[in-house]
Amino acid sequence: TLTLPSGGGHESWCRQKIPAGSMSSVVVDEEPNVRYHILYWEGADKRGVVFQQQDVLPNGPRRNGPGRCFSCRNMADTWRQRMDNMQSSLRMCLDPSGQRFRKEIASFICLSPCMSILYHLHKFHRYLVAIGKTHLTEETVVGTAMSVNRGEVKAESCGVDVSAWHSLPAEDKPYEAWLKSKVLEVCESARLRGGTSAGLMLDKFGFEVGAFGVDVPMFAQQPEHPIREVMILLGGPKGIEDDVLPGILKIFGNGEGGDGFHLGTLKVKLPGGLQHSYVALGDLLSFHDRGFLLPIMEDHQHLGKTSYHRWREHMTESIADLASSPLGIKEKKAALRAFIDSLHSQAGDGQAEADDDDDEAEQLCQQQQTLAGDTAVTPLDVERFVMHLEARGALPKHRRPWRARQCLASVEPHRALQVLQRMARKRRRAQAGGQRVEDFWDQLCANLDSLVKEAQPNKNSTQRDVEETLVELRLRASGKSEKPGVRGRLLSAGEVQ
Repeated sequence: TLTLPSGGGHESWCRQKIPAGSMSSVVVDEEPNVRYHILYWEGADKRGVVFQQQDVLPNGPRRNGPGRCFSCRNMADTWRQRMDNMQSSLRMCLDPSGQRFRKEIASFICLSPCMSILYHLHKFHRYLVAIGKTHLTEETVVGTAMSVNRGEVKAESCGVDVSAWHSLPAEDKPYEAWLKSKVLEVCESARLRGGTSAGLMLDKFGFEVGAFGVDVPMFAQQPEHPIREVMILLGGPKGIEDDVLPGILKIFGNGEGGDGFHLGTLKVKLPGGLQHSYVALGDLLSFHDRGFLLPIMEDHQHLGKTSYHRWREHMTESIADLASSPLGIKEKKAALRAFIDSLHSQAGDGQAEADDDDDEAEQLCQQQQTLAGDTAVTPLDVERFVMHLEARGALPKHRRPWRARQCLASVEPHRALQVLQRMARKRRRAQAGGQRVEDFWDQLCANLDSLVKEAQPNKNSTQRDVEETLVELRLRASGKSEKPGVRGRLLSAGEVQ
């Protein structure tokens, strides 16, 4: 059983165990808007993935799967059942810095005819940090799963669940029942988060992943139920067998009710033709990093398959005509200005509707304020309002900058809520009028900075004040002397630079 040190020294203890260039200790971030679950199918061998239960000898009998060497205790035969390719695909789940798993990827599943290996990535990460083996090697990835299968390590300790089904009739498909329960779990998670779930797979007849350089939806700016959970289906080097894929897609559903995903399976294609699973997964995640993947999924769901394909063809043809036109830069700029002016004139008709939406957002803000007055607003009310704006498309679905979080914590919640309300209304009107929209978080920091310069927050009325007071009380209770410090305040942009 793994025992972690107590007394608040866990993070420092973990950092001391981390070699250079490997994953770092856990950093708690806000919950991502969308969570991905990677489903990797490996069925090249009809028996599926099998681990050797006994340590292997160099000149021993033929092995059916990966095992552990009897002499050196290192991993052996990890190439069997193409577990090397599975390991490479799992490595794609690291964030671009390579320090930890991506916060938006919740799990990685290796599914085969007779075994499933489920990596709860963030719990798996904490386990690797705790034991001081943070490099994703064959030993840590494949070896941990094999140790769980042998009963040497507990699944709840390492975040790796292994289910094996042996000696079953050929017509039985136990993996389908297992996958069905997992799909239901993902759907329920999406429902609890106020959104929908979807399956995503690569298909040469799917819609192409590309957003014309725009990282916001073109039609589904305010989805009633945004996509919250996505399961990406990948195949091993030989793909997914013809007798297996229909069963998986049936479990994923067709988006018309039933036990599958709310939106069924969305089929996409990547430029470059046929690729290995880890390359394809890396491309998909790079589109997510640029903000292109989720908006096109929302637009595809909003318009429907036929309408989305037709609109995309027209958009591609229009851009191609503009690029191939012999007109000079002045003429092309004039054509684009005329197009934008046309958008502005048509958007004027929808201004009243946009104002109604702003009134709805303001009404939500007012509902969060009790009869006791503005001071009854809490930081939780501010967080709920921000999440509401994100769900409606009024806020960019990106990670909130550190300075924005500090600014919100340095102002009274009711004043922060008022600023957010005004900015949301201004942003909605700019979008409805086809005007250029500035970065929301930069504007928020500037507005809150100006607000603090005009009137300093009341004492013990901000989130930061409360946090400092709690720290002071905790120090007094523990009998430690309080170190003199500077009272937290909101820094200006110049001071930060």
